[in-house]
Amino acid sequence: MRPIKSPSIKRGHICYQCNIDSYPTGKPILDNDKLAEPLPGGSGKWICGSYVIEELNKRKMKVLGLQHIDVQAFIQKEDNDCKHWNNYVKRVNQTMGAGLKYQKNKYTGRTPF
Repeated sequence: MRPIKSPSIKRGHICYQCNIDSYPTGKPILDNDKLAEPLPGGSGKWICGSYVIEELNKRKMKVLGLQHIDVQAFIQKEDNDCKHWNNYVKRVNQTMGAGLKYQKNKYTGRTPF
């Protein structure tokens, strides 16, 4: 039997910019995260790749507008991810009464079902 390997984590690098509800003590940055970068100013803090992509998409949304094709693509992808999660939460809460929270779209603030 092979031993189970956990993903390697960069020692001491934690992203505090990500969702505070999901990561109250910070999100650990994995070694394979190519987009992770230190914050400017030499404070020693890091930003994970998913946060960098989210900020780029938000900037793109402000510059190009909501009706642009590229903007619609990542908004629609986020809506689909939220729909899948929210439908799962709806079923689990109805059957088990778990009390899971619905997820909102990061870019529009809507709760899709």
